[in-house]
Amino acid sequence: MLFYSAQFTDYHYRDTHELSDGMLRSLTHTFFHKHNKKVYVGIEEICSDLISLFVAIDSKIIKESTEDLMLDILSDFFSSMNIFACTIDFEEITYSAFSDLSHSSWFKDIMLNHGAIMKMLGLDDIDYCNFNEGIIVEKNDSEILSEANTIMFSDSLITEIKRIQQGSKKSDSYGHPVHYIIQAEDKEQQSNIAELLLSALYANKRIKSTRYSTLLCVSGYSGRNNFDTIYKLNKGGAVVVNYEPNIESSANHAYPDIELISSISASVNKYKNDVLTILILPLLSDNAKDSFLARLGTMIFVQLKEEIIYGNKAKKFLKAMALNVGIKPDSKLLNSSYNAERAYSASELKKLFDRWYSVKLRNNIYPQYARLDSCESITKKKRHRGDAYAKLHSLIGLTEAKKVMDTALDFYKAQLLFKDKGIDTNKTAIHMVFTGNPGTAKTTVARLFAQILKDNGYLSIGDLIEVGRADLVGKYVGWTAPIVKAKFQAAKGSVLFIDEAYSLVDGNPGLYGDEAINTIVQEMENNREDTVVIFAGYPDKMAAFLDRNPGLKSRIAFHIPFNDYSPKELYEILELMANDSKMILSDGIKDKVLNIFEKVYKQENFGNGRYVRNMFEKAKQRQGSRLIRMDAESVTKDDVQTLLPEDFEEEQNTSPQSSTIGF
Repeated sequence: MLFYSAQFTDYHYRDTHELSDGMLRSLTHTFFHKHNKKVYVGIEEICSDLISLFVAIDSKIIKESTEDLMLDILSDFFSSMNIFACTIDFEEITYSAFSDLSHSSWFKDIMLNHGAIMKMLGLDDIDYCNFNEGIIVEKNDSEILSEANTIMFSDSLITEIKRIQQGSKKSDSYGHPVHYIIQAEDKEQQSNIAELLLSALYANKRIKSTRYSTLLCVSGYSGRNNFDTIYKLNKGGAVVVNYEPNIESSANHAYPDIELISSISASVNKYKNDVLTILILPLLSDNAKDSFLARLGTMIFVQLKEEIIYGNKAKKFLKAMALNVGIKPDSKLLNSSYNAERAYSASELKKLFDRWYSVKLRNNIYPQYARLDSCESITKKKRHRGDAYAKLHSLIGLTEAKKVMDTALDFYKAQLLFKDKGIDTNKTAIHMVFTGNPGTAKTTVARLFAQILKDNGYLSIGDLIEVGRADLVGKYVGWTAPIVKAKFQAAKGSVLFIDEAYSLVDGNPGLYGDEAINTIVQEMENNREDTVVIFAGYPDKMAAFLDRNPGLKSRIAFHIPFNDYSPKELYEILELMANDSKMILSDGIKDKVLNIFEKVYKQENFGNGRYVRNMFEKAKQRQGSRLIRMDAESVTKDDVQTLLPEDFEEEQNTSPQSSTIGF
C-alpha cells in the first residue's frame, strides 16, 4: 500500500455551497467504495486557502505512472467536492505520517476516528507492530552507479546494480525475479548498501513505492507474530529484515533462532511477488543464512557479501577513503596501519582509517587538540584491570596459572609504558599454551583472560571462540586452510581457544591435520596484533605435540600449567558451588567429602572440578529423594536449603578419556 499527503491551494467552489463535516465524512466514504475500496482519501484540514489530504492507494491498481494516477484520483476527489483547484502538490509519506494525519483529522472532528479508518483499510493491527520506516532517495542510474563505485564492499554490488539497470523499465509489475541477502559487519555499510539497492530498484520500476520498512529481528523479538501484517502494509514496496543471531554467552557462538527464522521466512514466501525483501546478516553468519535459504523454497536471492581484502587491494582501499575526505594519504596510513600479509574485511579497514583520520585531524588540521587522547587511548592507558581480573583471582587454587597470567598482563603494560615514553615497539604476541587435566578450569580462565585483555586495551572484543579438531579439519584436500582462516576471522579482536590441539595430528602425520597446523602458524603470525591463540590439553600430549611442531612452539609466549586441585581446594570449590546455589552444607559433610577426595584425587583421569560438580548435583538429587519421602507439611525452608552428609557419596570418576576420531 502507498501513502501520500496532498495539498490544494488557490481553490474555489463551483457554487457558494460549502460542505459540512458530516457531508465530508459521507463524501470520503462514498469515494472509497466508488474505487472498490482500493483508494481512500481523507481530509486533514480545510480552510479558506488550503485543503490538506491524506491518501492511501492499493498498489495493485498502479499500472502506469504513479504520479498520473495520483493526479487522476485527486481530480476525481475534487470534482466530488464540487470545487476547482489551481495548484495541487503531493508526496509519498510513511505509514506513520499517514497515521498522524488521520489522528489529526479525528481530533479536529473532520473525519472518522483513526481506528475506523485503519479498519476500512485492513490495517487495524499495524499499531501493535515494531518496525521503522524510510523513504527511498530518488536518483538516476548514473548517480546510483557513481555512488556504488565509492562504497568499499565487493564487486558483486557493482555487478548487481548494472544488472538492475540493464532490464527494461516495465510499468506493470509481474513480481520480483530476485530478492537480496547482504552480509556485512559494519551497520552503517549495511544500511548504505540496502538504500542504494532500493534506489536502483525504484529508478528501474522494480518497486512501486518509495516507502520501505525495516525490521530488527533478534532472538526473543516480541513482534514475530506480526510479520504478515507488516508485509501486507508494504505491498508494492520493500521490507528490509535486519537479522542478528543470538550469541550464546557460554561459548560466544552465534546460534540461529529457528522459530524466528521460520516465522520471517513464512511471510517472505507468502508475499514474495508483492514485496521485495532485503535480508541483512552479519558477515560471519553462514549458519543463519543457510537456515533462511532452507525455508525459502523456490525463491532466488542475490547474495552480496563483504569482501575479504588482501595486500595491495587493502592499500588501495585505504587510499580511496583518504582521498574521499579530501586528505592526502601518507605512509602511516598506507604502510604502518596494516599488515600486508593478512586479510581484512572492509569494516576492519574502515576502523584503521578512522583511527588514522582522527590522529590526522588532531595533529595536522587542528593542532590545538593534538595533546588530547581518544577514548581508545584512554582505555588502553587505564590501569584498572576490571571485574574479570578480580573474578580470576577469586577462583579456587590455580596459583601458578594466576602468576603467569599476571606476568603476561604486566608484559603488555610494559609495552604501553615504552610507547608512552616514546619508544615505539611492535606489539608482541602473547599466544599461550594451557596444560592440565580435565576439570582444572582451563576454559573458565581462558574466558576471563579474554575479557581481561579487552579491559586493558589489548583486544577490541574479548570473546572466547572455542574450537576443536572437528571445527578445523576439512573433509577433502584443500578444504582445511579456508576453514582455519575463517575461524581466525571470527576470532579477530578475541581469543581463539583450540582444545586438544594434538588431536589434529595424533597418529596421522602428513594428513589434513598438518595442513591445519601450517595454516594456524601462518594465521597466528598474520593476526598477532588483534588475536590471541590459546592451545589447551593434557600436559604430556601437549609437550609432545609442540616438540613435533617447532614453528608453532616458537610462537608460544607463555606456558601456563593448571595443576590438579588438592582435597582442600576441592572442598572449597564445593563450598563455592553451594553458596552460588544458596544451599547450606551441614555439619559432618566436610569430614566425609574430604575423605572421599583424599581417596579419588590421585586416580587416573580424575575429573577435578567436574568431579565436584557431579558430586554436588548428585547430592541435590539424593536430597530431593529424601525430602519427597517426608511428610510434605513438615518440610521447612531450612530442610530444602540444607544438604546432609548422607546426601554425599563417592561418585564414579567420569572424566572422558581423550580419543581421536577421523582420518
